[in-house]
Amino acid sequence: MNTGSRLLDHLPAIYRRDDAQLAALLAPFEALLFDGTEDAPHARLPGIARECAAAPALFAPLGCEEDTSRTPDRFLPWLAARLSFVPHGVVDRDRLRHVVAGIVPLYARRGTREYLVTLLALCFEEVSTVDVVEHDDGLRVGRSRLGHDSLLAQERPFWFRVEVGLRSEATPAAVAARLERRLRAVIDFAKPAHTAYELSISPCKRSN
Repeated sequence: MNTGSRLLDHLPAIYRRDDAQLAALLAPFEALLFDGTEDAPHARLPGIARECAAAPALFAPLGCEEDTSRTPDRFLPWLAARLSFVPHGVVDRDRLRHVVAGIVPLYARRGTREYLVTLLALCFEEVSTVDVVEHDDGLRVGRSRLGHDSLLAQERPFWFRVEVGLRSEATPAAVAARLERRLRAVIDFAKPAHTAYELSISPCKRSN
């Protein structure tokens, strides 16, 4: 196939002939749009057509079904920001792929308990269980701590508690403190603006 013939094939029939001058004129454009030939000095340049074919993989954080390509790591924060997931900086890169892939269907339930529970599960692999308690049941004999989680008056309006269970039984203090900051960043993003909350983190309990 002569250089420039791919573009010649798209011209009117009168031009689709062995015209060396026209083929030479079209050669630079073909090198830009398509892949260059092996013996051409511009062969190292990627063709625009190939770049366009690779575009769907940029928006596939978990990969395409027919292709192993997926969103590059450097592109994930930009994609998360375009999807309005503001606290993407506190989520590990591998977990961020799951967040980007699954957050759009959740927007219809934003501000609900289901939204918060599902989002925390997407963001943190170390989290085993998430429970959102929307109504405090006051003083609980044998469990309540006076001045901490006991209530002798009316219920607190626009308040809820997030109880998070970790997969690991023992978590170093520094890791636990960092995890709490990351959890709060996601909860602050996901909760309704007029609400307040308390966060409780506890290790998982091994069943006997």
